[in-house]
Amino acid sequence: MVRYLSLVESTPMLRQKNRQPIGHARRGILTPMIAAALLVVMAGMALVLDYLWLSGAEVELQSAADAAAVAARNLADDDLLRENVDLKNRLIRAREAAKNIAAKNSAVGTPVSLESEDGGRIRFGRVVVQESTGLFRFLETHHQTTSVKVTARRMRNTHNPVAMLLSGSFGHPYADVAVQSEATIYNDVVGFRAFEGAPVPILPLAILEKAPEKNSQSWVNQIEQRRGKDCFAFDLASGTVLEQSDGLTEIVLKSGSSAGHENFHLLEIGESYGYDSLFDQIARGWTIEDLEQTEGDLFFNRSSSPVSISCSNQLNSAVVSALENVIGQCRIFLLYGKHHKHGHQGWGTVECMRPVAGRVMSVNYGENRCIEIVVQPCVLTTKTAVLHREVASNGSDDFPANPYIYKLQLTQ
Repeated sequence: MVRYLSLVESTPMLRQKNRQPIGHARRGILTPMIAAALLVVMAGMALVLDYLWLSGAEVELQSAADAAAVAARNLADDDLLRENVDLKNRLIRAREAAKNIAAKNSAVGTPVSLESEDGGRIRFGRVVVQESTGLFRFLETHHQTTSVKVTARRMRNTHNPVAMLLSGSFGHPYADVAVQSEATIYNDVVGFRAFEGAPVPILPLAILEKAPEKNSQSWVNQIEQRRGKDCFAFDLASGTVLEQSDGLTEIVLKSGSSAGHENFHLLEIGESYGYDSLFDQIARGWTIEDLEQTEGDLFFNRSSSPVSISCSNQLNSAVVSALENVIGQCRIFLLYGKHHKHGHQGWGTVECMRPVAGRVMSVNYGENRCIEIVVQPCVLTTKTAVLHREVASNGSDDFPANPYIYKLQLTQ
């Protein structure tokens, strides 16, 4: 007997038979789509990773170039104060300093080398203003050099490119990276500004600027007119004072209020001034707190009037010891024109005219227990210096340059 299947019985069988080829078709379509999507995502990730890798290499190379440019602060050294000196030696020292600092930095795991044209260049010159455009540009020269330009590069044509993290994601297994940094020294110093962690490197001593006597122990007479003795030298390599000439004359600062022949005074500044405060200032300079009354600023030459600062000549053995601890350090001194006495204990005020820089070379007791401090001029670079060009709108062409104090800035 022939049995016929009902519609109800046959429908599930038909559904089961028809479902299998439909599922296979769908999986056949989705599989290449997923693979293509994964390839796109992976390619995008490779591009991002290589971009980050190259960006990191550029940042590292830029940091090395900036450090090398700043290391060339030997552009401002004591040779600028000496007569008949071949100033090319300072360029040699500046170049070596830049190379050494660059080598202590790395880019993508490799030390940055400025030893040859392959790794980069170190050029010296000046930043000048183009008359036609008014824009600043770097002029390469060894005459009156005030700027250094460092080029650091990793290039394929010099056989030191940056290897890609994921080879070939940019179409090549290697890439070129090149950066530049430029630093310039300026000495149109109008004053100083202390900020957190950076006190003004001043030694709180005011030195007599000039006197009518030809043989006076004043800064102008002994240092700028070169009438002082040349008995000491400072060795930068060892950081020690040597008893030998070096082409820089010295001034002898003498205390002795009873005789009235003193040519220096201790400066008193700060709300809580005392010997403890004085010792701190001798050790590290003037902080924001010391200059609180002027909001951390100390300016000169903004007007014809000098800066009046309280002072004393009360030196004791503790002050002498504090000064002995800073022998050889290049510090700022203030030159005073007039001294006004207040009472009979050596207190008073001095009219400070301008800042200079020098090193304490020796501290000794002279006749009648008079304290004698030998100071030699030096060239100092400090980021606390405030330039005339930074606070004046009319530039600094007519502003007197300070031969002792400079500020180093990255100009590119």
